[in-house]
Amino acid sequence: MKKILVPTDFSEEADKALVYARDLALKMEAEIYFLHVMESANVMGSGLFPAEPGVDSEMDLFTLKLMEVRTKEMKKRALSSLYIGITTHMKIIVGSVFAEVKNFILDNNIDLVVMGSKGSSGLEEIFVGSNAERLVRQVPAPVLVVKNEAETFGPINILYPTDCSAGAEESVAILNQFSAAFEAEVKVLHINTPSNFYSTSSSTKMLKDFVEELGIKRATVHSINDLSEEEGILSFATENQVDLIVMASRGRTGVSRLVTGSVATDIVNHSKLPVLVSKLK
Repeated sequence: MKKILVPTDFSEEADKALVYARDLALKMEAEIYFLHVMESANVMGSGLFPAEPGVDSEMDLFTLKLMEVRTKEMKKRALSSLYIGITTHMKIIVGSVFAEVKNFILDNNIDLVVMGSKGSSGLEEIFVGSNAERLVRQVPAPVLVVKNEAETFGPINILYPTDCSAGAEESVAILNQFSAAFEAEVKVLHINTPSNFYSTSSSTKMLKDFVEELGIKRATVHSINDLSEEEGILSFATENQVDLIVMASRGRTGVSRLVTGSVATDIVNHSKLPVLVSKLK
């Protein structure tokens, strides 16, 4: 892991990611890329503008002033003493937030996205969804979503919930990177629900085979019963003093997301713990 992206709108929620990104960069010897996307109807077309904006015939005075203000906000974060010893990069882009973040990840070979979120619930979740949830479902890189401020980030107990589906190699690879970097223990968890029930012995064997086949390091396996996967994951995390939840997601969008749901994005919305999500192949 060499490149970490921190998308920011300079809000209090976005700033929660700053310490997490710093400690990950130090542990992984990675560089940090700060990205801000300006959505402006006053700019004809869209394009890339450097962190030091210059005069452009397509930008009106309002847009120029706005870029100056946001450039100062960017520098306050990327050039702060928090990142001494870490190489940081700054970029301001004009365009659509989700499209530009996705393109930036692809163009710059980003390995991990770290972002703050307040989550969402109720009608907001159903009709709008959180920015974090949308990014988790749309971007082609693992996303670490954080809800709480922290002075340091150093997980020692990592929870990896799984249904043992095929295609989890990418999520296991980043799981192993985190457990090795922080010398953390990994709890691999399967939730037996009324609609998808296994006996404890069958579930445990399935987990052990999954751990061995994919090479999950520092792992213990756990099988519990609960009414839903989400409830089981959240209660297990609380009872076992988990510091980080790592999950694989199928990345469903649109109607399929509404009909079938997605455990990973539900956990992103409702967990107060940091949640790291990568897509199944």
